[in-house]
This record gives sequence, C-alpha cells and structure tokens, in this order.
Amino acid sequence: MRILYMGSNQAGVIGLKTLKKLGHDIAAVSAYDKLVETNAAELGLKVLAPMRNEFFERIPEALDLIVSVNVDDLVPMYIYAMVHYGGITVRPCIYDRKKAGIIVRRMVKETAENIISSKVEEGEVLTEIPVDIANAQDNIEKAYSALYPYYPEALKVVIEKLEEA
Repeated sequence: MRILYMGSNQAGVIGLKTLKKLGHDIAAVSAYDKLVETNAAELGLKVLAPMRNEFFERIPEALDLIVSVNVDDLVPMYIYAMVHYGGITVRPCIYDRKKAGIIVRRMVKETAENIISSKVEEGEVLTEIPVDIANAQDNIEKAYSALYPYYPEALKVVIEKLEEA
C-alpha cells in the first residue's frame, strides 16, 4: 500500500516503523517533530514539513492511504477523497485512571457526500484496543507510554481490514 504518513512523538516513530516493517511503500513523511523527522530520514524516506496549505501541492501522486499518528492537524476532506482508502487517524485515549486505549478512526468513507468527519475525534471507529493502565495511573506520561506497544497492532488490524474490503 502506498502511504502518506503524518506523525509526531514516540508514537509517531512507532507507527512509521510499523508501516515500514509491514512492507508498505511510504511515499513521504510529514514530520511534526525532530524525532519523526530523524527516523524517517534514517529510513531513507522523503521528509516533508508539517502540513500547511502549501503542503498539499507537494503530495505524492497515486496514494492508497493517509495515516496520521498523534497529529491534530486535519487534512482537507477533498484530499482524503482523492486517496483510494481515504485516511485514518491513530490516537491514544485515556478513559479514566485505570483504562485507556488506542483508537483508529476513518476520516473519509464512501457516502453520498464522501465525507464522514472533518474532526479528528469524530470519524468511524475502525478498531479500538483497550489497555489496562492501573499501574500508570499516578502519572499521565506513564499512562501514554503504556499504550506504545499497542500502536503496531492497531495499525496492522486496520490496514488488513481496509485491504480485505
């Protein structure tokens, strides 16, 4: 699958390396921090600045999917509509002091309007992986760190679902 990747922080690096390990063709990486930028460059990938209006003029052609991991910026809906599978966003969610999860949402779906959502937190949930974070409840950074091992599974499950559809 040919992917435009957008990522930030440690979770962004995990997502990037997961997609590469799964054998996907990462056309370009929109790096939202130095950590993702450095890792993308080390993998020999084309690195783009964070998404802005002029960014869309440089999007590689013939994309299958836009993957966003821990990024709040939204891709304009008309861009998602030009991509075969549209876009997905992978984000952590802390429900309470004992439970958290990784949620993957679809940003565009085939509908009459060809749009599901223009907000990161409103797209159709494609998968959700619950995680017990009771041991990390005293520290929000520990809680988010406890979720890192689940990003690869979430990405793998959703991409397999998209490819099977």
